[in-house]
Amino acid sequence: MDIQHERANSRFSIDHDGQKSVLSYLMQGEDHIHFIRTWVAPAYRGSGHGAGLVRAGLDHARELSLSVSSSCWFVDEFVARNPQYAGLMSEDR
Repeated sequence: MDIQHERANSRFSIDHDGQKSVLSYLMQGEDHIHFIRTWVAPAYRGSGHGAGLVRAGLDHARELSLSVSSSCWFVDEFVARNPQYAGLMSEDR
């Protein structure tokens, strides 16, 4: 799974022969990332691509010591199932 960080588009993406699966975000200041939406191309749903995108986004946040918030149910469920990422989440944004 080749995940790209498209900083100019504020998203992580996977290109599936012209179709994209994406995890979109907004930077809030220099130290906080807010994940907005995860979308996986229909033909690739259920195959781990969404989880891969979220993992890439959270790993990016960890590497840069960013706090994290989310308005995306998929990100929230991923963090609930993967407690090693829970410490990244911020309640105050």
